[in-house]
Amino acid sequence: MKSIYLSPSTQENNVGAGSYGTEEQRMNQIMDLIENQLRGHYILYRNRPNMTLQQVVADSNAKNPDLHFALHSNAGGGSGAECWICAKGGQAERFANRLYEELSALTPGKDRGVKVSTSLYEVNRTKAPAVILEVDFHDTPEGAAWILANKEAIARACVRAIMGHFGDKVPPAIAGTPGTGPAARWYEKELTEAVAAGITDGTRPDDPCTRAEAAVMVLRALGKR
Repeated sequence: MKSIYLSPSTQENNVGAGSYGTEEQRMNQIMDLIENQLRGHYILYRNRPNMTLQQVVADSNAKNPDLHFALHSNAGGGSGAECWICAKGGQAERFANRLYEELSALTPGKDRGVKVSTSLYEVNRTKAPAVILEVDFHDTPEGAAWILANKEAIARACVRAIMGHFGDKVPPAIAGTPGTGPAARWYEKELTEAVAAGITDGTRPDDPCTRAEAAVMVLRALGKR
């Protein structure tokens, strides 16, 4: 059985726009979804939020996984997804291309490609093929709202990329053509705007809401809460 080291961001002080919270919080939420969907298919290892980057890399190297997957959201005022690897060629680039294809089909704006860095510690110091995915920019209202509204879709896209990379069959609940998941739903624009306005956190968009939840959202929309 193949093994994967899951490395969500440990940047607890990296705060996003609006109700985003921290990069560490949101990336761990998405990685929880990814881990749940991968469980039983692979041997899974994972970092801990209190680890330093050096400790994460050392832990990954000690576990010696077949793939090291780091999940981040970006900052700096841009838009779109990007993947980072240490060099062209090999398994890291192959996985990064597949991952980028999945994510770029979901994101609403122009994406930024698969990039090479000789200085990023996590992709350069891990022994396993390593990829950092930056899902979008959390320091813009639009990027933060999109991430919050699409955590499940991002997770499914990552799982499709991982399973496809290893040549494994993707379960029907996760499979699908890129761009046909929640990001393509008829209410996506309105949901993203509602998250950006602080009316809802964007979770469970297809679930019914209680009267209490509806009342809270109406008051938020009216600016009375």
